[in-house]
Amino acid sequence: MGSLGGNDQTHGDDGDDVVYGGAGHDILAGGAGNDALNGGLGFDIAVQAGQLSDYEIQIDGNHVVLTHNDGAVDVLTDIELIQFETGPNLAVAHSDNEAVAHHLVKTWLGRELTTAEGNAIQNWPGTDVSRIVDVFLNLPEAAGLQQKTVDELLAGLNDNPDILRLDSVRNLTGGNSDDKGYLPLGLALNVDSGSGHDVLKMHGGREAVHLEQINNSVEITRLEDGAMLSLRNAEMIAFDSGENVLLAHNQVEGILGRLFQTFFDRDATIGEWQLGRSAIADHINPEIILDWFQNNSSLNDLGNTDYIQALYSQTLGRSATEAELNQQQLRLENGEITREWLAVDIANSNEAVAIIGSVLLLDGGV
Repeated sequence: MGSLGGNDQTHGDDGDDVVYGGAGHDILAGGAGNDALNGGLGFDIAVQAGQLSDYEIQIDGNHVVLTHNDGAVDVLTDIELIQFETGPNLAVAHSDNEAVAHHLVKTWLGRELTTAEGNAIQNWPGTDVSRIVDVFLNLPEAAGLQQKTVDELLAGLNDNPDILRLDSVRNLTGGNSDDKGYLPLGLALNVDSGSGHDVLKMHGGREAVHLEQINNSVEITRLEDGAMLSLRNAEMIAFDSGENVLLAHNQVEGILGRLFQTFFDRDATIGEWQLGRSAIADHINPEIILDWFQNNSSLNDLGNTDYIQALYSQTLGRSATEAELNQQQLRLENGEITREWLAVDIANSNEAVAIIGSVLLLDGGV
């Protein structure tokens, strides 16, 4: 059970549960049993029964394993704070910067990082210890600490018993080549594919994940366990099932991607999408591109009526109404539009944009 976005409180039941928070700043609890909690992106809190001393704590890669005295085992992933019913909490730092921030507020202010503070640290590229200390000293609560040196403020950081430190690599950046492959899912990753024609391959099918477009990135959540990945500057998500999601970076690419549905009633293959994007980048005459679609489809031999109905069916998943059919027939008969450009017209309609979920337009509106 889980949430796909927003700042949520999500709870498991008795028994062995998988609970995840998705994007946002979440509070998760597994309840009784052996539970797996995944906070996903954001600053997330796991609520555990009892107190810290009731648990044996181990680190398994990017996961925190809590074994209760009664034998129950909980596995936590992408959790920033473990909150117990009584006694001290346990902060989980996925980077040195997070450890510094946790240490400063715990040691000198006697509290935990707020959600806003934790989120700021997670999303502060290029920061370092001195900047974090400067911001800390500017807090009203830290007014009496202005004379402390950095060394004094950070004394005891490396052996602070209330901070669990993980050696996590969360940000991945590609290069200039055309990259294609799988990425491990578990810890939430921020992936910038870089330049080139890049394809993220994924096991299973489209139904196993939730895709959410956030400005110029795509957030991927695996529904099985809540594992997340934020993807930027990629061109395709290719599933082992054969389903493909085309990531278009401008309106023309968006139309091109939808034309595969319009003419072929399927997603573009990896090779076709790369070839089509290259044709656009090389300013190939649109008529040549449209001729390729017409010549490789099975629509050439259809009369106008059947052709129009095929375009509507394959693009919009419905038949043209009588009014639509008459209008499009008149346009063709009067020479107002060619058959190829009628396909473009339909593929560029608001209805097509809304219905064809295998093409996502990033970096701007439709």
